[in-house]
Amino acid sequence: AKFGQAFLDEKVEIEKDILNQFLTAQLVNGNSTYYGLGWQVSEDAKGRKFFGHVGSGVGGYSNFFVYPKEQLVFSILINSTDPKVQEDLDVVIDSFFDEP
Repeated sequence: AKFGQAFLDEKVEIEKDILNQFLTAQLVNGNSTYYGLGWQVSEDAKGRKFFGHVGSGVGGYSNFFVYPKEQLVFSILINSTDPKVQEDLDVVIDSFFDEP
């Protein structure tokens, strides 16, 4: 979470043009891949823009999402190998927003 907060506080010392490459979704045949250079760059189900990364391995699943406009960072690590758990994590993440 501290790493994400450093992005929000603009304390990550990366040149702006390089940072933009990480946080700009790449295009294939004119269509967004929703993925920058190593980062997922997307919108959630309610249209809120975020960037981050999802990872999994044997016995573990992780989310790292930064919502710049809302100034929120989520760093979630759980014991699970089921990628469908993301639906449940999205509900938990959504509960932190002050929206109906």
